[in-house]
Amino acid sequence: MSHTKEPWSYQASIPEEGYECFWIISRCRQISSFDGPQNDEQFSNVRRIVACANACAGIPIDMLEAMPSGPASLLPMYARLEKQCDELLAAAERQFNVDHVLINMPHGCTKDEHETALNEHTNAHYELRKVIARVKGQQ
Repeated sequence: MSHTKEPWSYQASIPEEGYECFWIISRCRQISSFDGPQNDEQFSNVRRIVACANACAGIPIDMLEAMPSGPASLLPMYARLEKQCDELLAAAERQFNVDHVLINMPHGCTKDEHETALNEHTNAHYELRKVIARVKGQQ
């Protein structure tokens, strides 16, 4: 069985019209309603339900139910991936920068300047390879 596709939103009734509730809707179609006073708790509950449904769009219900602490269990993995991304980007930028220096060295540079640039290129290359191996789980 499938659920109503995202995105979901909510709409409050107009209490002055004599009826207090929140509706959860998707593309102008009512999914559910929450009767009762439009207090802070009810408003927070409706906002949370809609936010969770939209945040979990595309994730099968069986997978959500199998998570021991819900989608929050994905946060450590997300933090690890973000760290890996930062490390890869830093290593790639360093490689690019030292390659740029090496490629654009003036013709009149000394042998020592050329060897220094070449050593920096080699070090950046090996550092990038180490980071890639670590991300792939090979180190």
